[in-house]
Amino acid sequence: MMNRREAIKKTALLTGYALTASTVQAVLSGCEPERRMNWSPKYFSAEQAELITHMAETLLPRTNTPGALDTGVPAFIELMVQDIHTAEDQEKFLAGLANVDTRAAAAYGKPFAQCKPGQQTKLLAAMDAEAADDGKAHKEALKTGLQEEEPYFNFFLAFKSLALLGYFTCEFVGTQVLNYDPVPGGYNGCIPLKETGGRAWSL
Repeated sequence: MMNRREAIKKTALLTGYALTASTVQAVLSGCEPERRMNWSPKYFSAEQAELITHMAETLLPRTNTPGALDTGVPAFIELMVQDIHTAEDQEKFLAGLANVDTRAAAAYGKPFAQCKPGQQTKLLAAMDAEAADDGKAHKEALKTGLQEEEPYFNFFLAFKSLALLGYFTCEFVGTQVLNYDPVPGGYNGCIPLKETGGRAWSL
């Protein structure tokens, strides 16, 4: 399975967002939630769970490889928010979820989970672009001293980071989607892409 440190690095690279110290510690210490494929929420409401499932599956859809629901990503997100997030960040996360439905209602007259796939993709793409701009603005503010180092919380970046982290630390992805050698031999630093089948290594 993918090395947990590599999963954290890959998540940060894809989102441009540094995971919180508590999240990193939990993952490195071996925190492994029950990965329920057809999950029943214990922390989120049924409506919030449905929203999270649709958002995660939009970000990581099932194609010729498993998607977010196939790999238990929604259940992973719930455990991390419930057990790892601070009370303040939990409130911000829940407020962020509510805002997604507010935006969906304003744009399409219905909650996010009831929107068509194309509409869901468009909404998340807009949020992704806004989050990227917000992250850049935060970094620039840090350079000028107008912004404190911590805390920084952006809902979409937090959601996307948890979704990617849950996906990359999934055993199935680490062993079946990525190239996996349970007993690796010597290290070859430069291998032609065609020899890997076009897939990254999980170790």
